[in-house]
Amino acid sequence: MLFMSVVLYAPVIALSAVTDLSIEVSILVFGAVCTFYCAVGGLRAVIWTDVFQAGLMFLCLIVMYIKGIQEAGGVLNIYEKSAKGKRLEIFDFEENFIKRYTFLNSFCRGLFGALAYYGTSQIEVQRMLSMKSVNKARAALNWSIIPVAALVILCTLFGLVLYTIFHTCDPVADEARTGVSRHDQLAPYYIITRFNHLPGVTGICVAGIFSGSLSTISSALNSLSSVTVVDFIKPACKASTLSEKKIVLIAKMLSVLYGIICIGLTFAVSKVDSIVTISNTFLSIMEGPILAVYFVAVLSRKGTEKNILVGLILGVIFTAWIGAGVLSSGYQPPALPLNSSGCPSLQNISNVFSNFTSICESGGQCSSVDIEPSEPFFLYKTSFLWVSTFGCFATLLFIGLAILFTGYRDVIPADSKYLSPVARFWIKGTSFETKQNLSNDLKERNDLDVQNEIENTEKVNTSV
Repeated sequence: MLFMSVVLYAPVIALSAVTDLSIEVSILVFGAVCTFYCAVGGLRAVIWTDVFQAGLMFLCLIVMYIKGIQEAGGVLNIYEKSAKGKRLEIFDFEENFIKRYTFLNSFCRGLFGALAYYGTSQIEVQRMLSMKSVNKARAALNWSIIPVAALVILCTLFGLVLYTIFHTCDPVADEARTGVSRHDQLAPYYIITRFNHLPGVTGICVAGIFSGSLSTISSALNSLSSVTVVDFIKPACKASTLSEKKIVLIAKMLSVLYGIICIGLTFAVSKVDSIVTISNTFLSIMEGPILAVYFVAVLSRKGTEKNILVGLILGVIFTAWIGAGVLSSGYQPPALPLNSSGCPSLQNISNVFSNFTSICESGGQCSSVDIEPSEPFFLYKTSFLWVSTFGCFATLLFIGLAILFTGYRDVIPADSKYLSPVARFWIKGTSFETKQNLSNDLKERNDLDVQNEIENTEKVNTSV
């Protein structure tokens, strides 16, 4: 829910930049529209709108990228300016947990984030279960690598384009002229200043920004309502008391309820400084511990329900503590320099400041008191990209300690369908032929179980 609120707030900035609507009104309008079509349309509406929204996202990025390359003076100039500004230091292997971006923390965040999203996220699992067969689900998952990678590359390249265009005048530093108060508003600012003379282009680009958030929120709302109905409400109620119509009605009501909660949380999120930081931190608080639980489940025969539950709770508490500290400490790691020498409105201010300094140095009584901020706890200075990694390993540690205290014994059958093929080959005392036969047999059983799961949940996914 916290992550959904951040995702909802991102396009609100764009909407408030191109219209006269306040941020509060934009949150209400945008949240209500997303909640309405998610509750009314169900999973089918969510998937087809996601397809349309994905097309808008790519169209928006391509249009802005082409325009940006022309304005920046070509690809070679973008490369030279970015390299000079130290924006291309990809292979920074410095072992520094405080530095915001290094190769190591970016790699770990990408690895653990991808494993958590594609392996444990209910949003992704629900979409795979909506496929007609296991093979089609696997094919869709494999083919999704191409558009996801293309989207990340386009966003990264557009960031370099923006840096090249504004490398002599940071719009945030020139807020009096540009009206841009935070770097999260750079993309909307670029859209309205470069495409306002082209009818329809501004709307297409803003729609592309909206599409990225709409697809995420609608998928999350649908998944939340489905999980609540299937895993909590149906087991708690007798099967005879819940007809299909009642289940669908309950799911729609839950979608509306979760949408209202999301809108409420967005008002609190609107006070934060950086959307990238808070969204990654909120995601990491749950991603890391849940991924650790899956690791134990598929790679070990030792974990029991109580051990894993204790480890998960402690892991979430630890990760939430680190994440809250990172967000609330106010610590800002040294940022790469930004140039404002080319801002016309700042040159006069600079001249006034220089004259003021000269007066003080020539004998005027000018004094100032520097108050050094208190040093935050060392873990609170950690880059937000490390939160999910720390949470995963901390949860693994807590689960391991719980297993040691309660007894180190095998409680999972050696032929369990939930064990990874890697774990099954670790089982001692089993010949290679037996392992090979076991692996083939379990693969067939897993495919059959997944197919049965697809058939059992198809009605719920279609109507919810």
